[in-house]
Amino acid sequence: MKKTVLLLTQLLVVVAVISGFSFSQDNQVSSNTEKVLAQNGISIQTENEDEEEIEVDLEKGTEVVLAIVEKLKGTLKAAPDDTKQINQLGESLEENWDMIEKEVEEKYPDDYAKIEKSLYPLIAIAKKDNPDLKELKKYLKDSEKMLMKFKEKAKAAK
Repeated sequence: MKKTVLLLTQLLVVVAVISGFSFSQDNQVSSNTEKVLAQNGISIQTENEDEEEIEVDLEKGTEVVLAIVEKLKGTLKAAPDDTKQINQLGESLEENWDMIEKEVEEKYPDDYAKIEKSLYPLIAIAKKDNPDLKELKKYLKDSEKMLMKFKEKAKAAK
């Protein structure tokens, strides 16, 4: 019986030592990899790190979205047949709205709902191969109005 306990204890110690060595090597490799990535301007986030919420400046984000709306409006006046430009602006509008959308939805749910009623159709139409210019202008006007109101609200909340 003593021999069995002694053998199991030795086996357990050997397994623990091997596991510990393997674990420390993995951490060292991981640490070295992270250093190399960081030197090249690449950052990674592991599952263990706490995720920090990034505070978004809603006023500035809204200004960017409004600027794209204005550019789209100008494109419709100057070159209404330039569907490539209209499509690109639709994509840009969607990407920039996505950056502030979550925070707008969380902090200002009523404004979010109003903005989305005109902005989503605007984006969808602008991204079409043959956008309906009449509909585009309608949603442009509505979106611009809602975004301007929201920008003032976001500015006042600072």
